[in-house]
Amino acid sequence: MEKSFYKSVTDKVEELLLNNGYEKKSENDSEYYTGKGNAFVVEYNEQNKLLELKVAAISGEEEESAFRVMSSWLLTDESDERDLKSIGNDFEDSLSEFIGIKTSTVQNRNNVVMPTKQAKADTVDIGAMAARFLSIYPAHKDDYKTNVSTYGEFLYDDFFSKYATVEFATVLKSDEKKRINKMLDWLYECYIKGDDNVVNAVMYSVIAQTLVNNPEVEKTFDQYVVADKYKYLKDAKFGVMNFIKKGTNAKKYLG
Repeated sequence: MEKSFYKSVTDKVEELLLNNGYEKKSENDSEYYTGKGNAFVVEYNEQNKLLELKVAAISGEEEESAFRVMSSWLLTDESDERDLKSIGNDFEDSLSEFIGIKTSTVQNRNNVVMPTKQAKADTVDIGAMAARFLSIYPAHKDDYKTNVSTYGEFLYDDFFSKYATVEFATVLKSDEKKRINKMLDWLYECYIKGDDNVVNAVMYSVIAQTLVNNPEVEKTFDQYVVADKYKYLKDAKFGVMNFIKKGTNAKKYLG
């Protein structure tokens, strides 16, 4: 993937690090940043289709440890500006926390209005999808408020990729039927009744981000979606994972 595609992400990382005393360096067509005993780099993992923020401990000009991944996001040709904004914000948050910078919020968390469920007959929009998730996992209500207060709007890809994927992977690993079916019921309802944003969130922000490069979890998912009631989730997973593996622009097929 060309670096120009995710330049908005690297620009955000660069601005944060340069403004906080880090030095930009170049070597073998790779740009990285050093200072205060650490080196940071943003690299695209072509094999796994992941954009990765990495850190290594350094002493002078020498690495004391190998680069390790601080944060990674699925990034394919069909990713759009909203996806890149979410990635940039996440990398900025990860770096800020690592180097001890407090980020400012756009609005007070206490003023954030929580999303509400719609009537079952209505089309599910992204707010209703979030409300349904928070009814299952109320512990993430503060995370929702933080998302909105930090970015000034609800960045659903950022929120679901960070929190829904963790919960989904956890219940799949537990192999507890009741918990898994509850999560699948949420995804199924959103996928069937959702608008374009919701469908994309189900396919990419939750299913793809949970299953990619996680064969154990993917195997359990496949075992549960054989039921007729989850047929469309099975089809969605098959489609999105194949698109990702082939590098196909899937969103043009999603409308």
